[in-house]
Amino acid sequence: MENQKTELQIEIIGRIKNMRQQNGISQKDMADYLDVTAGEIGNIESQALISKSSQSMKFAKSVVPFL
Repeated sequence: MENQKTELQIEIIGRIKNMRQQNGISQKDMADYLDVTAGEIGNIESQALISKSSQSMKFAKSVVPFL
């Protein structure tokens, strides 16, 4: 299915989610930093469907310096 995340996407997002949680950072705090909603972070971290590409790209480019 084209709306499903690849194994690589799931792995990367899972690692980012784990780092966020290990550092005590809430989805809301991350969302505020990335200028998106906490719901968008939840959608990105969801294991099921691909989020909008612009959200995912913004997330990927911005999250590493935050953590």
